[in-house]
Amino acid sequence: MIEVKEDGEALKDASDEFKADREIVLTAVSQWAGALFLANEKFFADREVVLTAVKTNGDALKFAIDDLKSDSEIVLEAVKNNGLALQHTTEKFKNNQQIVLAAVQQNAWALRFASDDLKGNREIITAAVDQPGGGRALKYADKKFRADRAIVLSGVKYSDGVLELADESLKNDKEVVLAAVKNDGWALKYASKKLRSDFEVVFAAVTANHWSIKFANEKLKIDSRITALASTT
Repeated sequence: MIEVKEDGEALKDASDEFKADREIVLTAVSQWAGALFLANEKFFADREVVLTAVKTNGDALKFAIDDLKSDSEIVLEAVKNNGLALQHTTEKFKNNQQIVLAAVQQNAWALRFASDDLKGNREIITAAVDQPGGGRALKYADKKFRADRAIVLSGVKYSDGVLELADESLKNDKEVVLAAVKNDGWALKYASKKLRSDFEVVFAAVTANHWSIKFANEKLKIDSRITALASTT
């Protein structure tokens, strides 16, 4: 018991008797959620044990019985801890706005597991893309959002790879493209031909990543101001 209090993984080496002891298992999962997998299977149906485990690591939801994967409190605690735990719940909760919103706020990539209806929910998509690294989750959103200027603009400011997903009209929007290349110079590759010929855009891209000069138009590739920048960044 002392070892489990200090490290839940100690349950690995415990006897079957200890793995079936509720107090010991509760202590173990409060330290390490993976202990639920090692415990006697009866605890997969124990609400308090599962709730404690998902608060430690939401992914432990995958070990719970189906009834507990349908428990709103357990599911909410799981996705608040680990948004990707959304994949382990029921279709009902994958279509629950509160649950999905909490999941994508914790991890934008949880959007992948949301219902199609909620992949079309603007509040949820905004929450997903409006965080560092979240913009690329746009690939899982309803395609209408690829042409949503506000959402794409937010996404390119926080994440690389977003301009590639954007509608062609936004690849020709200077404010959007400029924000994208300032964050990720390589995004110049996906800008419109017109903007790859724009000095301000190309200069910003090369400032962020000197290798992006390869995507500039031929005239700017030999512009002394650009080439000097590329050789020093």
